[in-house]
Amino acid sequence: MTFNEKNSGSTNKNEQNTETTNQQNTETTQTNQTPFTTQEWEGKRTKLQELYPDLSDEDLRYEEGKHHELYNRLQTRLGKTKDEVKSLIGGLSTDPNKNI
Repeated sequence: MTFNEKNSGSTNKNEQNTETTNQQNTETTQTNQTPFTTQEWEGKRTKLQELYPDLSDEDLRYEEGKHHELYNRLQTRLGKTKDEVKSLIGGLSTDPNKNI
């Protein structure tokens, strides 16, 4: 085996490792993306309070970048799956002049 043949094997492994790392970073970034701003949340929060008056201020507390915590609280309080909560929040208008 020549020197180039030996090194091409390790180069392929390095390329695979780099590709895997890039894919993991992309998935992490997509997972951590904030689906709405704090300002947008205020409009959605108002709509949720109208739909579900039993939700407390603590249930509806949101800190930017911590949407997963919000989803978990709402999932528990509303008895819905995380996907249902995401869909519910995503479907709410932030425009106070629009209907729910």
